[in-house]
Amino acid sequence: MFSSPKTASIQIAAAHNISTCCVAQWQKSTIQRPFHLAIRPSDREKVCIGLHNPVEIGIGTNYAASIMNRLRRKALKQIVGSGLASVLAVPVSRAGDGLVPISTTAVPPSFQGKQRPYTHVAPAYPAPLTPMYTAAGEVINLRRFQGQVVLLNFWATWCPPCLYELPSLSRLQASLGGDDFTVLTLNVDELNPAGAAGYLVRLGIKNLPLLYDPKGRMPTAFKTHHGLPWSFVIDRRGFVQGYMMGDADWNSDDAKRLLTYYMR
Repeated sequence: MFSSPKTASIQIAAAHNISTCCVAQWQKSTIQRPFHLAIRPSDREKVCIGLHNPVEIGIGTNYAASIMNRLRRKALKQIVGSGLASVLAVPVSRAGDGLVPISTTAVPPSFQGKQRPYTHVAPAYPAPLTPMYTAAGEVINLRRFQGQVVLLNFWATWCPPCLYELPSLSRLQASLGGDDFTVLTLNVDELNPAGAAGYLVRLGIKNLPLLYDPKGRMPTAFKTHHGLPWSFVIDRRGFVQGYMMGDADWNSDDAKRLLTYYMR
C-alpha cells in the first residue's frame, strides 16, 4: 500500500496473530500483544503496517527516520479508518544493517480509585458478547458499540458505593460522551431491575445509557468478584484494556486522561 523513498520494508513478527497490511493485501486475524516492528533496508520496496499499541520497535540504519516520518503522515491519513491504532516514531540507533531493538513501553496513565488503582490488562482480550437488555426489552451485546471506547459499569441499587459513583459517571458522559466514547451502566439487580431507572431519576441523572442484566450473566462472563461496582475499559475493537474494582471519581482529571489515552 505504501512504498518507502528507498529500498526498505517494515515487517512484523508477532508472538500472537496480528492484523497486518502488506503492500495492498490485508491479512486479518486476532490482535494481541506483544509484537515486534522492524525495518530491514535490504528488502524490496514494500511496507507492512502492524495494528497495535504499545509496540517494541527495532530499527535498521539509514532509512528509519524518513520511513517512520512518511508512515506517520500517510498512514494516519489513509488507513486510520481501517483500524490503525497508532504508528509510533522512536529514536534511531545506528548499528550497521542489523536491527537495533528500541523498547517503548506505552503504559496508560495511572488512575486511583477510592479503594484500588485502575488495573491495565496485558494482553487485552475480547470483551464477552453476552446478551444485555435495554429499557425497551431489546436484546443487545457489546458488538453494537464497536468503534467507540466504552466504559462499562456494573452496579446495583443495593450497593451504596455504586450510587455514590453514578453522578461522576454522568458528568463524565456529559464531558466526553459522543461518537468516540460512551459510558454504559449495566444494572445487575435480580429482584427489581425496573427500579434502577427510578434511582437514576432520584439522583438527577438523565444522560447515562442504562442496560439490564437481571440474571447476572455479564458479571459471570467478565469474571468479576468481591462485590460491586466494577468498571471495564473496552477499546474501539471491542477488547478489554483494563478495569477498576470499586468506586472512583470518573469525572476527575486523572480519569479523563486515562480514557482519552484509549480514544486517541
